[in-house]
Amino acid sequence: MLVELYLFLVFILAGVVQTATGFGYALVAAPLLALALDIKDAVMLTTITSIISMLFLLRSIKNQGTYSEAVPLVASSLIGAVFGAYIMFAINDDWLKIFLAVMLILISCAMWMGYSPPVKHNKFMEYIVGTVNGFLGATTSIIGPIIALYYLNASDNKAVFRGILTRYFLMIYPLIIIVWGLQGTLHIRSLWVFTVEAVPALYIGFLVGEKLFYRIEAETFRKIALMIVLIGSLMLIRSVLSKYF
Repeated sequence: MLVELYLFLVFILAGVVQTATGFGYALVAAPLLALALDIKDAVMLTTITSIISMLFLLRSIKNQGTYSEAVPLVASSLIGAVFGAYIMFAINDDWLKIFLAVMLILISCAMWMGYSPPVKHNKFMEYIVGTVNGFLGATTSIIGPIIALYYLNASDNKAVFRGILTRYFLMIYPLIIIVWGLQGTLHIRSLWVFTVEAVPALYIGFLVGEKLFYRIEAETFRKIALMIVLIGSLMLIRSVLSKYF
């Protein structure tokens, strides 16, 4: 019962962050879910429930961004996802936890400092970013922050930016799940109960996040969310190291 309550609260928190920022769901959900579930189940559950979270957002972003703006990234992301799904199947659980936590810490620090890679925004770089993003999505469920960092200086309109990201998620996450299924990695039978539990929690998170999106200062909310991510990541590393020391 305590595990279910904990997961319910995690889904609410992740839903709030996703709705308010446009790309924070996996950052929050993945490390916190991994503290209570098998790491691979946590990654898969994060991905599956991310889709539900995006569907709640559809009504709010119908006039923000377009699918055509996200398509180039989806194609290259699929290439990275195929390789990432194989790595997820083969890698040791503890190593996957460390990899997830380290990536979260690096991304969080970069976002905290407002770092934007000094690269030109062209098709070649989009393919590189998309491939890396697909790999991370299939191994850790984290796909938003890399693109957010890449496009940080490309648009000042946070509403349009949120719309493009949401459409990208809605296209790439189902493809990652299909790749997992084809490689025999997907554990849907053990995750469906948690997925059903996530629906009301994500709806609550959506309602709260919508209010915060228009009322709270974006920078303040972003830093609060990143602190939660850093704490969750450090706790994840500690859970692995405690087995050996």
